[in-house]
Amino acid sequence: MVMRYQRKFGFALAVLMAANLLVPTVRSTHAADEGNLQKLIVALGSDDLAVRRDAAYDLAKIGPDAAPAVSALIDALKDRDEQIRFQSTMALARIGPAAAAAVPVLIELLTSRDDQHRYRAAYALGQIGTAALPALHDALESERASIRLGAARALGWMKEEARPEIPRLIELLDDGDPRVVRQATGALGSIGQVAELALSKSLDHESESVRAGAAMALRTIGPREAETIKRLQQAAVDPQAEVRAPAIAALASSSLDRSALLPLISDALSDADDAVRDAAVVALLKFGDASEQAVPLLVTRLEDESKATRVTAAYALGRMGRQARAAVPALINALRKQGDDDPTIRNAISRIGAAAVPGLLAAAQDGAFPPDRLAAALAGIGPTAVTPLIESLTADSVKVRIAAASALGGIEPRPLQAIA
Repeated sequence: MVMRYQRKFGFALAVLMAANLLVPTVRSTHAADEGNLQKLIVALGSDDLAVRRDAAYDLAKIGPDAAPAVSALIDALKDRDEQIRFQSTMALARIGPAAAAAVPVLIELLTSRDDQHRYRAAYALGQIGTAALPALHDALESERASIRLGAARALGWMKEEARPEIPRLIELLDDGDPRVVRQATGALGSIGQVAELALSKSLDHESESVRAGAAMALRTIGPREAETIKRLQQAAVDPQAEVRAPAIAALASSSLDRSALLPLISDALSDADDAVRDAAVVALLKFGDASEQAVPLLVTRLEDESKATRVTAAYALGRMGRQARAAVPALINALRKQGDDDPTIRNAISRIGAAAVPGLLAAAQDGAFPPDRLAAALAGIGPTAVTPLIESLTADSVKVRIAAASALGGIEPRPLQAIA
């Protein structure tokens, strides 16, 4: 049956298995008795491709109890068949620390031209754990970027067990290859809280790449130490936008009081760099139920001279939804004064919902307000606007009636009440 599925679905099946969606990571319900295990080991060396594939597949499901098969699985890593190499790598990964003998061969696989081969080898090294640390330490010093990248990836899989390599991973934040930098950043974030102190100190590094990478990793960790938070506040006004953006994001995931974070977000919303402004918006959205306290700040930004700042503020208010209802008058005013067709302000009003309907209908009486923008904002609110719009069809003001009718005509699917 295994062979039939693999022949039918081929590489797609292998990808799903790589994502751990099809092959369980826990011990198989198969009995891993010695006799059956020996048969699988022998089958893995068979001349018959189908037999070898099934043996590798079954060994990958056994887990730690497949340790006696390590030697055979190492040999199978050199098999010409991709599925056998893949399943053998997964088997070694699930055997874990007892597969330490495979470390040298897995390190070699980090040089493969195939991305999937390198990824699987790194995963297996990470699952083997501390027994692989000496080899990975050396790999981090390799002249080949693919090996440094794979070693960093493996350390990320180890999480806290990779603690001894934190200093070297921090050095890689200044690596000449951006792929290695990204992987080292991810690894440090995966190592977790034990890396916070070292990362905190790295925020003072002379290299902007190291400062930025440290801030990115701290964003993942969620800083708790007062000294780290102090350094991140300084990084939030770093001369380099590459550092400011992740610093704002890291502070948003930290234990810093929201009221102390707001002034930093306020400055970031007016930053000349798109990434910093985006980070400020994401930070605001993390306020959750407390996000209403940011509304007055965003309202002032709607009057900013910079269009980018105004649009960013409107977008943030829209993402808050009903919690930003106090900003409706300011948003309507911004929409009235808008000099182009950018839909951000209009969409922000629509996302706030039915609370915006009365203000929009009142604005309809302003002859200077572009009626198409008004109708689009009302229609964008959707079904929750239908009842007040229908009621407005009998309003005393002709302009209000026209606005309501236009908005109802723009709602999809067309409201049956309006048709009736």
